Amino acid sequence: RGAFFNNGQTCCAIKRLFVHKNIFDEFVKALTARARRAKIGNGLNEGVELGPLANNDQLRHVSELVASARADGGRVLCGGGAVAGPPGDEGSNTGLFYLPTIVVGIEEGSRLVDEEQFGPVVPVMPFEDDAEAVRRANSTVFGLGGSVWSRDVARANEMANQLRAGTVWVNRHCEFIRNAPFGGFGSSGIGRAGDLAMRDLNEYTETKTLVLGRLPKKVLAGPPPAEEVDLKRAADALCKKLALIPENLWSDADAFEEQAKEVLRVFPFRPLGLKKAMDSFMDSAGISSFVLRGLPTHLSEVDANNSPDGDVASKALLVGVAAMLEARAFTYTGHCEEALVHKLSLDADELYGRSGRFCPSFDAPRRYCRPEERVPEIVAAFCVRVSGQPVTFTTVDYRALAQAADKEDLECLRRTPLSFFDTETGQRTEPVHVVTDMVTDTEELPFPIVDLRRDRFEPEGSQVAIDAYLRVRKVSGQVCEGFELRAGDLVVFHNKRCLHSWGPRAIDGDTCIQVLHASRIAMTWDTRVVK
Repeated sequence: RGAFFNNGQTCCAIKRLFVHKNIFDEFVKALTARARRAKIGNGLNEGVELGPLANNDQLRHVSELVASARADGGRVLCGGGAVAGPPGDEGSNTGLFYLPTIVVGIEEGSRLVDEEQFGPVVPVMPFEDDAEAVRRANSTVFGLGGSVWSRDVARANEMANQLRAGTVWVNRHCEFIRNAPFGGFGSSGIGRAGDLAMRDLNEYTETKTLVLGRLPKKVLAGPPPAEEVDLKRAADALCKKLALIPENLWSDADAFEEQAKEVLRVFPFRPLGLKKAMDSFMDSAGISSFVLRGLPTHLSEVDANNSPDGDVASKALLVGVAAMLEARAFTYTGHCEEALVHKLSLDADELYGRSGRFCPSFDAPRRYCRPEERVPEIVAAFCVRVSGQPVTFTTVDYRALAQAADKEDLECLRRTPLSFFDTETGQRTEPVHVVTDMVTDTEELPFPIVDLRRDRFEPEGSQVAIDAYLRVRKVSGQVCEGFELRAGDLVVFHNKRCLHSWGPRAIDGDTCIQVLHASRIAMTWDTRVVK
């Protein structure tokens, strides 16, 4: 596989083999037998091992190298020529198939040994001792990859360290490690790829040292605790007000939003705590979340039976609260059927972090991270149904995190971007800055936004930045604030003032939590459905 993978048309494929003389004949016999058994055909068909060469020029090049080897006295043990292709294959690649070919009896100086064949042809040469094998392997202008095969692993490892190649494997070939630098020695390329390009970029930079004056430190006030407001006494009156909203009005989002806002503005016995919580939430130095408890989940028992996941009541409460906070509800293209109010789910990736920042993806696979202006300012969640124990959630206020985390770690993450590898999907994000400074229309807030992610997302990049990120994540677990939700509880997060994290029961089959995104800047948008 190391030699014939992709029909030998792989930059790091095995181009020549050196085999100890004591096992040379036995090895060549086994390799030749295996090459003859290789199945040639359409690479899309099951069981096919070798497809065609890329084009006529490559076929001509491979044929010339084999002819040159024959002229140099080499013996072709199998293959050695082109074939029209498998029976019945009349596609565009007919005629570009080349039989897997093993050649012996040649050495350095022959074109097949010295040049890049990029096809299913391998010369095999004997050697007497390790020193000879290393010397001959290194006697080339190329040096992209190599491998050493032996039962004596310690000896093989020692030889591998002596080979002049960008990547050297032991007892394997062409198996790549994620983020390991990949590139070659000599004429096999300049620079390295695979390590997020840091080494390549360094080739084009000059290092400069700046010793700067210290700016006055901004004094960070500790975050006020989250507000909890009990609305049970007003639930019946609120339910009557919500019942006045026509159910079919939901199709007109603007009209529905206006009605829902009016209900919350005027409903009787409105507690003073509600106004206090909302005023603090809208203050730049105020709370980062609040909880309203004891709200009606449905307008009637009939509605509860017909629509267990919520009816006009849950939608009106979510949309109305956002409107009271002078924000407009919106959703993302293709996300949760583009509903303004949707059910919290694992697929939505809303269980940890900041909703809308990474998920749903902005422009995958080129770009996953959404521009900050399209990240919701407000996330509201209403607990419609809970079975058994309450749902838990936690918040991490950025002000508390900025006070507790090491300032050098935050500064490192502000300067140095990281990528994130999703271990469940195999996708990797573009490099992003974990720490960014939040700027409003009037001022720069004295605390940063810190985008932490769940454990399944592994940070990649500078090891210094990765270590800083992991330390900040650890600190976040020490400054978090925890809550419990039951049916009828509504929680509002300031998505640019805190991280939020849901407990595992939030997506249980017997639990239903409805979620809404909103922003004040969305008031200026032409649509409620944005990319």
